[in-house]
Amino acid sequence: NIVSARASITLFEAAKAHAVARNETEVTKEDLIKVIPMALRYRNSPFIEKYFKSKEDEEKQINSIILKFLGKSE
Repeated sequence: NIVSARASITLFEAAKAHAVARNETEVTKEDLIKVIPMALRYRNSPFIEKYFKSKEDEEKQINSIILKFLGKSE
C-alpha cells in the first residue's frame, strides 16, 4: 500500500550521496543498508509531513502572486 514514492527516492538519492562520499562511482548494497534507516524515518516523520504541507501552502501563495502580477484571476 504505497501512497507516495518519496521514501524510495530518498533511499536511492541518499545511497548515491553515500557512495560519492566514499569516492565511489557506483552504489553498493552496503550504501543502501547504511541509509535505509534515514529513508524510513523520512517516510513516517510528522516533521516532514508538516514541512511538505507548509511548502504546499507556500506554493499556493507564490502562484497567487504570479497570477496577480500577470493580471489573471485564480
